[in-house]
Parts: sequence; structure tokens; C-alpha cells
Amino acid sequence: MKKILSILCLIFAVIITANADELNREQKALQKEIFKYLKENGYTPTIDDDGDIKFNYDNLYHYIVIYESDLS
Repeated sequence: MKKILSILCLIFAVIITANADELNREQKALQKEIFKYLKENGYTPTIDDDGDIKFNYDNLYHYIVIYESDLS
């Protein structure tokens, strides 16, 4: 499980920038799919004001950020 989560985070996690663009339809679908996956596997994900997915794992908060370049 740790390996899958690490790979997922590595694929979708990038440096957080101050300017967040609005997500298109495909990006929102990806965000929803990741959120659903985390919820089904016992995590308690939330979506913050920037649209980033935030969840707690091993007493640390992790973020998954989807940018305009994802699924463009």
C-alpha cells in the first residue's frame, strides 16, 4: 500500500505555487478519482481552497496538486 501511495504522490505532487488556475473537466475528474481512491482506502482527504487534495498519512499531511499541464 505504501508503494502505491508513494507512486501516486510522486506522479501528481509538484511544488505548490501561489497562482492556481481553474481546473478543466478532465482535471476535475482526475481530482475526483484520486479523492475517491483515498477515501475508499481509509484516508480522510479534503480539498483545500486552492483545489489541492490534502490527507493525513503516518501523522504527516500530504498534498496532491493537479496543475493545468496535467491532462492538457
